[in-house]
Amino acid sequence: MIAAAFAEFQLSAAEALVDLGQAFDFSVLAGSGITNTGPTTIIGDVGSLPTSTITGFGTVTLTGTNHAGDAITLAGKDDLLVAYNDAAGRLPTIIYTPIFDLGGLTLAPGVYNDPSSLGITGTLTLDAMGDPNAVWIFQAGSTLITGSSSMVSLIGGAQASNVFWQVGSSATLGTNTSFAGSILASQSITLTAGATVDGRVLAVNAAVTLDSNAVGLTNNLILPVPNAAETLTLTGPISGIGKSVTKTGAGAVVFSVANTYTGATLVTEGTVFVNGTAGTGSVSTSAGTTLGGTGTVSPTGANSVILGGALSPGTPGTNDGVGTLTFTPVNGNVTFASTGTAAFQLGTQGTHGYTVTYDSVGFIQTVTGTYTDGGNDRLLFNSSGAGTLDFSAVAAGGLSVSFANGYTPALHDVFDLVDWSNVTGLSAAQLSLPDLVPFNPLWSWDTSQFASQGVIGIVAVPEPSRAILLMLGLGGLTMRRRRHRLTGVMAA
Repeated sequence: MIAAAFAEFQLSAAEALVDLGQAFDFSVLAGSGITNTGPTTIIGDVGSLPTSTITGFGTVTLTGTNHAGDAITLAGKDDLLVAYNDAAGRLPTIIYTPIFDLGGLTLAPGVYNDPSSLGITGTLTLDAMGDPNAVWIFQAGSTLITGSSSMVSLIGGAQASNVFWQVGSSATLGTNTSFAGSILASQSITLTAGATVDGRVLAVNAAVTLDSNAVGLTNNLILPVPNAAETLTLTGPISGIGKSVTKTGAGAVVFSVANTYTGATLVTEGTVFVNGTAGTGSVSTSAGTTLGGTGTVSPTGANSVILGGALSPGTPGTNDGVGTLTFTPVNGNVTFASTGTAAFQLGTQGTHGYTVTYDSVGFIQTVTGTYTDGGNDRLLFNSSGAGTLDFSAVAAGGLSVSFANGYTPALHDVFDLVDWSNVTGLSAAQLSLPDLVPFNPLWSWDTSQFASQGVIGIVAVPEPSRAILLMLGLGGLTMRRRRHRLTGVMAA
C-alpha cells in the first residue's frame, strides 16, 4: 500500500461502540459458508447463512457453539447488517486519500476512513491514552489487506473489543498477521496461514476462509507500560463478565475509578496503584512488583489476594505518598507469599485519633479509639465473611517503616499500620524500623501492641528497660478483632 495524504476532522465527543446485537457471541459468521484448513482455534460461536456449509472443522478447536444455519445464526446475520451500516455511517475523524497504509502509525481513538482501501504493513498502534472504553472504527470503501507478519498493537488501555473494521468488499489478513478488532466485511474474509485475530471475523454476504488460525476475543486486557518512568492513569472503568487484567512492563498503572470486571487481576511487572477499585476477581502480584494506592480491593465470593511483591499503601505525589489501602474480601484471604513484603511511611506527628496510656516505666499500656486523620500508610483488612489476612510467610524485617518527606519524629507519636477483622502470623519481629537515635538517643520504638493491634509508637524508656521492650514486641498472634477499637487492650 502507498501512504497518502489525509484530511482531518475533530469530533466533540467520544465515539460510541458499534452494537453487534445477536452477532456479539459469534467469532466467525458468514453468508456463504466457512472453510477451514489445518489446526484452527476459535473462541466463540460460528455460523453461516443463507449458505450453511461449514467444512474442515475436524481440525478446529471450538470453544463455543456451531450454529450452522439455525435461528440464532439468522438473528446474528440480521444484527450484523445493522451493525455494518452503523459503522459505515459514522462521521470520520480522518479521511485518507485512496489506498492508505496504516503501518507505522500510532492512532488515538476515532473514526478513520479511506474511500478506497486500507492496508497494514508492519505495526499499527492504537493508544487509548488511559481510557479502556476508547473506540476505534476503520472504514475501508473497498478492501482491507495486511502484509505478512503485520500487527495491530493495543496500548494505553485499548481493548480489542472496542475496535471495528468496516470493509466495503473483502478483507485479507497476510500470513502470521497479529490482528485486533472485529472485521465487518460486506463480502469475503480470508485469513491466511498463521494469522490470529483477537476479535471477530464477520462476513455479511460471502464466505470466511480459515487456515491454521486463532480467532476470538481473549477477554484479557493487557496493560503494557514498558518504561519505568512512565505512569498510565486509567480514566474510565474496566468492565466485563470474565474480563481479566494483566499488568506488564516496568512502569505504573493507576486505577483511578471504580472497575467492575469480574476476572483476575495479575500484576506480573511494575506497579499498580488502586485509587478507585480493582475488579471483583482474584488478585495476584509477582515478586518484584508493587501494589499500592488509596482505594479498595474487593474480591467477591472465595476469590483471594496473593501478594508476591511489595504492598505499599499510598500514591506518590498525593499527601506525601501517605494513604490507606483497603481490602474487603468476602470469604477469600489476603495472603503474603514468601517473597511478599510491605512498606509503610509515617507522615505526621500525633496519636491520630487514639487515646494512649502508658505504664510506670513508659511503655504503651492501652490504645483506644478510632484511627482518623491519615497520618501514616495503613493496611486495612475487613472481611465480611471468613477471610483472613495472613502474614505467616513474611520474613523478619519484611514490613519496612520509613519517614515521609516533612515528617520529624516526636515523643509519643503513635501509628496504626495494620487494622483487621481477622489476622494470622503477624509479629513485631517482621518490622524493620528507622533509627530514632539521630532525633533523641533516649527514644525507642514500642512494638508491644503491634501483633495484637497493628500499632507502634515512640517512647522514652530508660535502660535496661529497652531489652524488655524488645521482648514485648516478639511473637505472632492469631486473633479475630473488630475494626473499631472500643476498648483498650492491656499490654503484655
